[in-house]
Amino acid sequence: MTMTDTFNQTTRYRPDTDNNAVAMRLTVFDGIAEPVELDLTGFGKTVITFGRDEGNDIQLRSRYVSRWHGHIRLADGRCVIEDLKSRNGLIFHGESIQRHVLEDGDSIRIDDGVETTVGGVLLVFSRSDSDAAWKVFSLSSHEETTIGRDGACDIVLDHVSVSKFHAKIVAKGNLFYLVDNNSTNGIVVNGKKVEGKVQLHEKDVILITNSKLIFCSCRVSYCCYKRGIGVETRGIIKKVDNNRKIICNHVSFTINPGEFVAIVGGSGAGKSTVINCISGYSLPTSGSVLVNGTDLYENFDALKNIIGYVPQSDIVFDNLTVADMIGYAAILRLPKYLTASERRQTIDHVFVL
Repeated sequence: MTMTDTFNQTTRYRPDTDNNAVAMRLTVFDGIAEPVELDLTGFGKTVITFGRDEGNDIQLRSRYVSRWHGHIRLADGRCVIEDLKSRNGLIFHGESIQRHVLEDGDSIRIDDGVETTVGGVLLVFSRSDSDAAWKVFSLSSHEETTIGRDGACDIVLDHVSVSKFHAKIVAKGNLFYLVDNNSTNGIVVNGKKVEGKVQLHEKDVILITNSKLIFCSCRVSYCCYKRGIGVETRGIIKKVDNNRKIICNHVSFTINPGEFVAIVGGSGAGKSTVINCISGYSLPTSGSVLVNGTDLYENFDALKNIIGYVPQSDIVFDNLTVADMIGYAAILRLPKYLTASERRQTIDHVFVL
């Protein structure tokens, strides 16, 4: 049995009986305007147009946008964005694209193709529920803006993986700098981990574990995804024996937040190999794994603490209760800055799930 055969037989359980019932949202950052969040499924059509002309379903004001710039197709639970031969096209991860299947956390740029500009457009796609609504914080009157889990922070990201005082944004004249406060899980800006501090540029995408922040026109728009983690594999290949033997061949699939996915197959089909690759335990020979749209291998230190992996072998102690086992695991795995009370709340939440 080949790896392709194995994944064709993969069985999925989705909490939503209708795949199209999953909320598909597009957050639009159009020039200096306030971000607008749109429910794509609420348009009641499978093809949604966007452009500068008022006849579009989504009208954009930016001068970089063509009159009929592109469209978004909804089909079979997927969301595909396509360019309609526009002047400035669509940019994904710094590269021009004609067509792209949008996954949770993906962001698409429309600008001059050289660098992000104040007048450009950023489109952020998500499948998250309403608890992931975007908020906006203005930096204009703050010399220093704090970001973290603590309620005293200016920007509060209420998730256990975020440090109490995770980061800060420091204003120096017309420039803004993002500073990591020696956080446990770090910061990623435009797919790259921040070391110390970094200058922010227009429409930079900031990732703090499962929270996303957008720097736009001296403001920060932020969203904390509480529903879960999305994982996407792209063309995973694993070779052994000095690259003479392929044990995993061009495997690509997507696991959306909230999905329960079973990877099944015969002995030696490559199930463990794939699991090791998507957990970061073993690097593939080629291909990539994205966690909420961020490359796992390039940002492993920032993402490793939101990944859990239970191996096949028995690793529990027979003389301990389930509560004791989870309690010990929590001490080892959860951030050290958590208090005993916060750790207990997290354990209780796990039991509820």
